Amino acid sequence: MHHVVSWGDFVRRAADETVLVDSRAGSPASVLPSVFWGEPLAPHSLENVGATLIHIVSVEVKPPGDLSHGKDA
Repeated sequence: MHHVVSWGDFVRRAADETVLVDSRAGSPASVLPSVFWGEPLAPHSLENVGATLIHIVSVEVKPPGDLSHGKDA
């Protein structure tokens, strides 16, 4: 689950530095704030390439009894 409080242009890269998303190539975020479902993200980095603050709160929902604490099972 992702709660988008404020939005700006960004580049998201995989752990190996491959560009996964460049928000400048897509449409801007919808009405803010907004909440949407998303699958857990693999290790990545996010670079703010815009002039505004990016504020997103993400929560990873795990099945009951999952004690992996983010480690590969």
